[in-house]
Amino acid sequence: MLVTKPGEIIEFKDLAWEEHWRQKGGKIAQVMFPNGWGISVIGGGILQYGDGKTTFEAAILVKDEGKESWSIYDGDVRGWLPLEELEELIKELQERPAETK
Repeated sequence: MLVTKPGEIIEFKDLAWEEHWRQKGGKIAQVMFPNGWGISVIGGGILQYGDGKTTFEAAILVKDEGKESWSIYDGDVRGWLPLEELEELIKELQERPAETK
């Protein structure tokens, strides 16, 4: 999991990919931003909604208030996102006002 610093801008190319712990052949990258938002991106596994090359599955995360944990924000999981849309989502999350759940 990558945790960014204030003022640090992350793009798709900066994601730190790891092997997905439940999906053989799948990969996962998670980024948490200082404003309390984050994103979990997966792709490439059999049961994932993205091939991990040109399409991806992304869950929008929000920091749990008073804790060191994160939750999926209002069930917001998006499948088969083209790379361009994922890039826009990553940018938009970094620009959102601060939030905790």
